[in-house]
Amino acid sequence: MSFNSKLPPRKLVIENGQYNYLIEVVNSFSNIVEKDKGEKLKKLVDKLLKYSIPNDDGTVEVRFYDDEVLLGFEYLIFKGCLTSDVEPENYIEKLKQNRKAYKEQKEKESDNNA
Repeated sequence: MSFNSKLPPRKLVIENGQYNYLIEVVNSFSNIVEKDKGEKLKKLVDKLLKYSIPNDDGTVEVRFYDDEVLLGFEYLIFKGCLTSDVEPENYIEKLKQNRKAYKEQKEKESDNNA
């Protein structure tokens, strides 16, 4: 039995600064909304920090499932946004570290299955 991974269908390529802001906003909302939505938003942040792909041209490829897009829009558009004076943390380095660790883990799993 083989494992099929499904690539999320919604693709967004954004600049590094926009990626940092996205993580900051979603992370902030996860701390102020009701518990069940907060947990979903925290999982979304974890996925964004693990599976997004940083490119050499200063952009990041982010992929979403439809329910994640709807969750994000609910908080970013309908519930308001952070003020523009908030300086987001630099999440690009964390993303690169997570991607490196994820690739190493996948390579080990691949070697163990061979």
